[in-house]
Amino acid sequence: MRRPLVTVAIVTLNAAAELPGTLRSIARQTWQEKEVVVVDGGSTDGTIAILRDPASGVTRWESGKDRGPYDAMNKAAALASGEWIIFMNAGDWFADPQAIEHALRDVPPDADFVIGHHLYRLLDGSMVLHKAADFEDTWSRLRASDFSFRWLSGIPCHQATFTRTALLLENPYDIGFRIAADHDLMFRMRAAGARFHHGNTVVAVYTQGGMSTNQEALCFHEWWRIGCTFGKPALSTRFFQENFRPGVTEHPRRVAEVTAQVRASGLFFEDWYRALHPRDRLVDPVEHYMYVGWKQGFAPNPFFDPAFYVARYADARAAGGNPFEHYLNVGRAENRLTFDWADASRPLAALRGVFDPQREGLEVLIRRIAEMPSDQLARLLAPFAPPPPPPVADENAPPADGSWSLVGGASEHSEGPYPQLGLDAPFRWSIGAVTTLRVFSAKPGRRRLRLVVRNALGGQRLAIGGEGVTPREAPLPVADISVPVPVEVTLDGPPGYRDIEIRPSRQSQPDGVGRHLTFILEAVTLEVPEEARAAPLLGDIAAPLPAPIEAALLKRQDAETVLWEMSDGVGALEGPAPEIGLPHHFRWITARRCRLLLEAPAARHATLRLDYRCPIAGQRAILRVNDDPAQFLRLDSGALTERFRLEIPVRLKPGRSAVEFMLSETTREVAGERDLALLIEDLAIV
Repeated sequence: MRRPLVTVAIVTLNAAAELPGTLRSIARQTWQEKEVVVVDGGSTDGTIAILRDPASGVTRWESGKDRGPYDAMNKAAALASGEWIIFMNAGDWFADPQAIEHALRDVPPDADFVIGHHLYRLLDGSMVLHKAADFEDTWSRLRASDFSFRWLSGIPCHQATFTRTALLLENPYDIGFRIAADHDLMFRMRAAGARFHHGNTVVAVYTQGGMSTNQEALCFHEWWRIGCTFGKPALSTRFFQENFRPGVTEHPRRVAEVTAQVRASGLFFEDWYRALHPRDRLVDPVEHYMYVGWKQGFAPNPFFDPAFYVARYADARAAGGNPFEHYLNVGRAENRLTFDWADASRPLAALRGVFDPQREGLEVLIRRIAEMPSDQLARLLAPFAPPPPPPVADENAPPADGSWSLVGGASEHSEGPYPQLGLDAPFRWSIGAVTTLRVFSAKPGRRRLRLVVRNALGGQRLAIGGEGVTPREAPLPVADISVPVPVEVTLDGPPGYRDIEIRPSRQSQPDGVGRHLTFILEAVTLEVPEEARAAPLLGDIAAPLPAPIEAALLKRQDAETVLWEMSDGVGALEGPAPEIGLPHHFRWITARRCRLLLEAPAARHATLRLDYRCPIAGQRAILRVNDDPAQFLRLDSGALTERFRLEIPVRLKPGRSAVEFMLSETTREVAGERDLALLIEDLAIV
């Protein structure tokens, strides 16, 4: 049977470092009927020399200025000879040598697009499987504006999409999009009746750091445009405003100009605004105020009363819109009043003694307040101070065991919650070179302190120490802020407070308010003294250990040990379950990502033996041990009565080694309302 020619098209600009790897990946494809087309945007770094090399495998190429990446992709389609075309960025690669072979197997003759899954490679080297959803389901949900984060992640990327070249030539990418023109094209063509075939294979590896990552605001804006075009505009607007950014309906350039003007004014008090509105997801308080807050009557600072300003000035009423923006553009130059200073009952009226609102602007008042001794300011405002809170019933009561606070190196106010990241409670950012955590222990002796952190910086490492703290260094390999990472340290000593210093290895560039962010501290738990705990094996068990597990514990005391991280995607000990042939205890992996620890007395190469049962056909996994390269695993599946064994070579280091499983999918257990991915019958180091 005739096999169609496939054009692999690459768009480049100064990509000399990344391009060779992508070309090698294409050359290794077993699908021989292929060509490579490259459109370059005018590189000056050595990319052209690579393209000129006959050994590069490039069939045709051109270089010159273009009007953006999708303009270059349209040019590549015009150069293509293949029946199908797929676009790869320099730095991306095919998932395996048979990626094209598998994707184009059994493609119906009337298909216009062939879609597949892709692996998203984070900056720290770990990979996350992004499964392309059934496109008809994606289309129907878009039409109904039934949006969700899973819906967004289920839209296939162009690195995993084969398009009929003739269709693309007749319907080119809309270069008005800078980020999402590939999504726009698919939905435009589906609206016109195009047919989509799901190859249901992993096609490509897509590396973090592309356009959609680096231009996040524009990406959200373009997704919102697509939602309004093909779905219901009101629902699209509400979803993207509430879950991404309030200014999503505005072009990011306009948003940036307005927020820059407000921030540069010196009259927007960001920390004050956050403190007054802790329930709002204030990713950027200035942007929140400009696009949401002012509509709800919020003020940008204590001295600007928007209702007073609009009531006093007719041109502000006639202009409509944000009163504070009107003040910055008109009222500030005219030194207009922003507060009813003549009303002696207003809380700030006492400041009239140091400020003449008829002759002086707010900048003068702010400067004088900043220079004023705190006791003088307190006396001025004393008549307007709220009544003191009622006394605590027992002010001498000792702190609760395990109570904690951040006493240095952290954000001033709690932020969040952010439900889209799974953060349902307020949290604090760790800031700068060192963060001090203060914990109260009501009991003496050795105790385990468990921190749950989230990391947004690849390669982050935390050095943890302090008085009565066993020092340790904890790597945080996960760069995805949506994933909680447990970190444990040991405390020892008498009852009382412990100051624990956490020193991160990396800091972010300054954010909008000049903070160097390092990680999120989500939760702190202090456990009971170690001598009161049952010896751990396969997690913490309150009841007496079953005889087989107790024997195994004695057997492994002087060898390597498996320590489960139960809060991170692993369920509690269950069983026995005779109905599926399990006479002993077992555990479920209850999420797509889970983490466990292997404890070894010395470094060595070993084998991780996994006895499992799989409820999902076609389940796949990515395994990563410490900082070693990821391993790709295909798991056997069948009825839960079938047991399978997998032996995985691992390299252990002295002490604890972190093992992370990333599974391709989960299945909802209706009765228990859990996402089940894999049943672990036994796990051992041999």
